[in-house]
Amino acid sequence: MEKDYRTASGKFWQTIRCCRRSKQLSANTVYSGGGELLASTGDIVGRWKEYFEDLLNPTDTSSVEEPEAEDSEVDSFITKAEVNEVVQQLLGGKVPGVDEIRPEYLKSLDVVGLSWLTRLCNIALPGKVYSRVLERRVRPLVEPRIQEEQCGFHPGRGTLDQLYTLHRVLEGSWEFAQPVHMCFVDLEKAFDRVPRGILWEVLWEYGVHGPLLRAVRSLYNRSRSLVRIASYKSDMFPLHVGLRQGCPLSPVLFIVFMDRISRRSQGLEGVWFGDHRISSLIFADDVVLLAPSSLDLQHALGRFAAECEAAGMRLSSSKSEAMVLDWKKVACTLQVGGELLPQVEEFKYLGVLFMSEGKMDREIDRRIGAAAVMRSMYRSVVVKKDLPVNLSSYSHLWS
Repeated sequence: MEKDYRTASGKFWQTIRCCRRSKQLSANTVYSGGGELLASTGDIVGRWKEYFEDLLNPTDTSSVEEPEAEDSEVDSFITKAEVNEVVQQLLGGKVPGVDEIRPEYLKSLDVVGLSWLTRLCNIALPGKVYSRVLERRVRPLVEPRIQEEQCGFHPGRGTLDQLYTLHRVLEGSWEFAQPVHMCFVDLEKAFDRVPRGILWEVLWEYGVHGPLLRAVRSLYNRSRSLVRIASYKSDMFPLHVGLRQGCPLSPVLFIVFMDRISRRSQGLEGVWFGDHRISSLIFADDVVLLAPSSLDLQHALGRFAAECEAAGMRLSSSKSEAMVLDWKKVACTLQVGGELLPQVEEFKYLGVLFMSEGKMDREIDRRIGAAAVMRSMYRSVVVKKDLPVNLSSYSHLWS
């Protein structure tokens, strides 16, 4: 186990979980459309198929198709070097798709196999390898155009950037007694509601043209899916909206889509931090709107909601929440579509608990408690009071 910890952390933690896992009954309760409890796996698979068919095939989508563009000289055939580099970056231990091809198989290909895979990338669709090659071509075109507010799926950026920025803004506002009104926006099933016609329009605006745009669109032509539970598989059903889950290209497509919404909804609202005016913080679909007053925040929220609706997205009024950082209790009345958003005293943003009082005591206590729980969970496996004789004899190891 110690060797696995040093060489394969995934296998190490999998072994730890197996050692401490107790016999528990899995509660997989699924009901039919009429509210009847389903017992057989076949019925459950069928019900999941119905759910995803309704979700991913709405009847009110208006797809704006872009005209075909002329070929561009910068778009060339996929090379063997591109395929080899992408294959070597594939992560092992992942569940295969319908084709049952695992990453380990592609990594074991020799020169002849790579040549075959390269030809396949140029004429067909070998899953993640093809998508990753397209992602490596799309990203350099769109990233220079994406605003600084977006830190999701950016190389060299992550949740710490957004958490640090929000914490410093709140810290400075608290120090100088300047109130900050915030709205934590929740988008309903963001990845699954992206209209593809509008997505092609956005990609065109961000510089993806010609054969590259057609290659991206080819991933979604006549796309279908199925539901699989254990050995049971449902019938295939078509997908008309949404991005491909697990596809290497989907994250960059989504942040481009969200960036246009954010760019079009920008106004003069925002809070000042030094010489910078910050009106929003975005990490993929986690959006925080910032303003010095409730009225300014309502204006910003109204524009953002309108742009989301125009792009086929939908805000969840029940899960979106408002919070005010101030020395005294201040009401923040926000509405979306005539519905009032709840105002809270604390909100967990990207895993960190932020308080309306500007303090981090609750977050520190929460993390200490979480660490104590994890320590107690794995103590029986990692820590042993009774050592074997051959280990006890080496007392210098434990001194």
